Amino acid sequence: MGILKLPNELLHDIFSYLEDQDVFNGRLSNKSLEQATLAHFGKRFFRKKGFMITSPPVNILLQIAASEKLRKYGQHIWFNPDCFTFVSPACAQLCEDSDSESDHELDSYRRTAFRPVDKQALAQYEAYQACIDDHEALLWQGVLERKLAIAFESLPNLMTIGMRRSEDYSPYGWRTLKAAVGEDPRVLGPIPYRQTKRLSGSTQLFVAVLQAAASSSKQIQRLYTDAVEFDNISHLQLPETVLIAGCESILYLELNAVKGWVPTGKRVGGVRGHNNPSETFVPGSGLVRLFSATPNLKELGLQIFSGPRQSHLIAPIPKDPESWRQSYPYLVLANIAANVSFQHLTRIKLEKVPATAAILQSLFKPCASALTSMKLRDIRLLPSTMDAETERPWSDFFSFLVASCPSLSYVLFQHLMHARGGVSFQPEDDLPAGDGENENSYLIDHVPESHGGTGRAALFVKFDRLILEVSGREEVHSKLAEVVQAHWYCQSLFSYAMDEMLWHTDTSDEDW
Repeated sequence: MGILKLPNELLHDIFSYLEDQDVFNGRLSNKSLEQATLAHFGKRFFRKKGFMITSPPVNILLQIAASEKLRKYGQHIWFNPDCFTFVSPACAQLCEDSDSESDHELDSYRRTAFRPVDKQALAQYEAYQACIDDHEALLWQGVLERKLAIAFESLPNLMTIGMRRSEDYSPYGWRTLKAAVGEDPRVLGPIPYRQTKRLSGSTQLFVAVLQAAASSSKQIQRLYTDAVEFDNISHLQLPETVLIAGCESILYLELNAVKGWVPTGKRVGGVRGHNNPSETFVPGSGLVRLFSATPNLKELGLQIFSGPRQSHLIAPIPKDPESWRQSYPYLVLANIAANVSFQHLTRIKLEKVPATAAILQSLFKPCASALTSMKLRDIRLLPSTMDAETERPWSDFFSFLVASCPSLSYVLFQHLMHARGGVSFQPEDDLPAGDGENENSYLIDHVPESHGGTGRAALFVKFDRLILEVSGREEVHSKLAEVVQAHWYCQSLFSYAMDEMLWHTDTSDEDW
């Protein structure tokens, strides 16, 4: 019996075992086979698709959205906001030697200071400059917003929009740029110390996505971002009406927030670099606006960074653990806890922030009865008062979970910390206590290289001493009741990296 006589469902199963190239060859070999396997082809290659921010990939997105046969399969699209970010390829390497302090000066230097003589290098340089100009025009001249609005409106089943960076992901268009320029456009260079005079590319992409969602009336359910300067997005760039229209349907948010690099006195794209030009800059005000526009939020992942190259393991003022209370992540989380009510959250992931037990309780109290899953990583709990040196802040928080979160059926706690060190879930006689005058030096001198330190004599411990993972409602309740007392305060503890699959859970296929 010929393969074409098989039911479409069976053909779908057969093609699911083939390599990508074999799928392409099989569909091109016969028109009837091409039609019979369209459903498999659409789901496999167009349900989740990534794109670089240059015109050819964005135009491909528009073509997919315009295709009557393919557009119904598009459910999840993501973008890589980078395009040779913080790095110049070899064909423009002399740009890195510039002492220019602004983006405009650096751009002018890049255009005039160096043009290769070698024919191949010149072609690569011209391709590099063309893609940078294209990338800039899309992000900064409103072109991307208009094109995304058209695409969003034409994709009937689009529910998830996100950002993905690094070489681990393959957005459409990166291979073409690499072939033309000679280097990978996804590679992120060293983060510079100099301040910028405009929003980052990922922040501008976030603005464009929300503006496009609002103007297209697309009801997005899931949104995830990377390195967005929320506090530097002005009301003029994202008015309240646009923010609400773009966000009110969102059920899932995963945010990587960073402190803005733009000085608050500078102008960003014609407007000042923070929300209220006439008022004092308030850390967390941008996130408060965003969360206030997502009243039905069910899942939240939040990670907050202080700024470029600042470690979450070393206090803002060296040898002063109490300076955590003036850190940007602490102030942002305190602002959110005081001004946002997460009433419908069922899942929460929180990462790389200092807080107090009171702040976390205020954050989780509105949704305590509904929470089913909680993941905490690199969270530092400070005493409730600055002079409460003997306080056990995690005991207060664990007690809150036992008393107020009856529906918790999964918890994952990894590398929890206190003001002067780390928390272990197993008693160890050889682990140093977290008290004493030497702790200040320990915090600075014993950070491993993997966490941005010197690596001198870093104390590494067994992985399971720093992690608590429990599943099942009764099991979670029992274990939390136990660890109210059964956790130990030590000096700074480090371990090998956790399996990221435990942390990054994809629930995009679940029904709500």
